[in-house]
Amino acid sequence: MRMTRAVVAFTLSAALLCATAALSHAQPMDQHRQMMMQQQMQQTSEMTQRMTRLMNQAHQFSQNMAQRMEQVQERHRERLRNVQRMGESLGSVAEQMKTTVERYDAMVQDETLLRRRDMQQQMERLHTRLRTMTDEVEQSFQIMERIRNRLQARELSELAAGERERQMQQTGEMTQQMSRIMNRCHQFSQNMAQQMQRQSERNRERYRNMQRLSESLGTMAEQMKTATERYQLMEQDQAMRQDREMNQERERLRERMRNMAKEMEASLEILEGMSDQLENQESGE
Repeated sequence: MRMTRAVVAFTLSAALLCATAALSHAQPMDQHRQMMMQQQMQQTSEMTQRMTRLMNQAHQFSQNMAQRMEQVQERHRERLRNVQRMGESLGSVAEQMKTTVERYDAMVQDETLLRRRDMQQQMERLHTRLRTMTDEVEQSFQIMERIRNRLQARELSELAAGERERQMQQTGEMTQQMSRIMNRCHQFSQNMAQQMQRQSERNRERYRNMQRLSESLGTMAEQMKTATERYQLMEQDQAMRQDREMNQERERLRERMRNMAKEMEASLEILEGMSDQLENQESGE
């Protein structure tokens, strides 16, 4: 009898120790998850505010360009109109970037998703991509403002013909890249819709959030494609091509836009990877 009680006491003690160890291990993980969620939600709020400011600046930019067009000769208006439209396109990209960040924020608040370490890592990677895109949109608009200012005091300096051809080729490649991203986002959204039909109600919201985020990326790619096409019109402006300083600014703008395209593609790849991981986990269960 005493032996039995001793065994029971030992078993209970061992179970208590295991439970305590598991709890102590879980607490740092929970604290890390909470800290990550709070930090990312604060940063996404800041990104949203930056995009709101940029949207307002783009609106003001467009109004200023419209006023200037009334003050110049007819032959100069088309150039200003192209610059105005490019600024408007970047404003549209900023608006869609804001929506994308807000949809990412909805995913961050999914505590069940973030209990998995691999999902935390994917979300952190996606967050980094979104922050980089926010920076690129902001800096692209700053370049547009410098181009606008440069138009007021332009010094001509011819650009080599070979350089013009290289720039126009890169711009054409960007347009094609945006079309590919749009198609991939559309396919991803369809896949998520199919997944939702097979999932229980508690899992559907997670897939719906991923679907909405991919749709935002697709819309942003569409806006970027429009911006690239409008950039091409600036590229074809002979008088602007003759200004070396303005072409340097355009080269910087093109590089920013190329970076945005890369970050969009990388963000979509992260979403696709998250979808595969969730599907594998659920099929294993």
